[in-house]
Amino acid sequence: MVKVYAQALQRAAELLGGKEPLAEFLKVPVGRLEAWITRDEVPPMGVFLSAVDLISEPPSGNLAPGGTVGLSSRQRARDTVTAVLLSKPEGSRRLCSVTGFLHAAFLPCDGREMVESALDAAVAGTGADMGNLQISRPDGLVIVAQRGFEAPFLKFFACVDTAGSCGAALRVAERVVVEDVQSDPIFVGTDSAEIMEQAQARACQSTPLIGASGEVLGMLSTHYTKPRRPTLQEFDVLDHIAKRTAYWLDGGSP
Repeated sequence: MVKVYAQALQRAAELLGGKEPLAEFLKVPVGRLEAWITRDEVPPMGVFLSAVDLISEPPSGNLAPGGTVGLSSRQRARDTVTAVLLSKPEGSRRLCSVTGFLHAAFLPCDGREMVESALDAAVAGTGADMGNLQISRPDGLVIVAQRGFEAPFLKFFACVDTAGSCGAALRVAERVVVEDVQSDPIFVGTDSAEIMEQAQARACQSTPLIGASGEVLGMLSTHYTKPRRPTLQEFDVLDHIAKRTAYWLDGGSP
């Protein structure tokens, strides 16, 4: 896991043009930053998340005086999460779940807790009725965490390489959204359509967990009992959850 922290900080330094600009951006001494990059020390989780956000959404030269980014992408993410969740019923509980995951500090031995927390955050952040998180294995995507599903669904989707929205998203390494399972070509006429109907899953989305090398490390899917498409704000929340999950998975599987 220490390697993941170091890689994120090193990449962030490259994007900003060196360790000094990154240290100024993070408001930390250069010596401490160098210790984190060389893996002599583990950085605070807030520092790591700032680096991840910088990598995910580089500043494109739009720097404030002094070389720092005027409004950090982590602050924008927090504002987006707060806006979308507090606008919904039980918004405070959902906000707690999502921000709790985004700012949690997971150790290398906390893989199980991490994926469970990531899934809870995705379900809460999009108001989903069900969801699952899969990890990529040589023979396909394997469910390692789930909410709301029973045996038929879990058995059918236990290991997926092409079926459903998760299989489609795995093929293209991009998010796939199914607004209505009963009419979408991904499901119509397939065995998976019957399984989805039994599970009362009428809509779903699958977001790939993509590592630094571009490899799909897993899949984060949420499901809904009525036809629907998540909002742009909900997609933004999902993206931030997926980015952090992928960086943690780069350091070891649960």
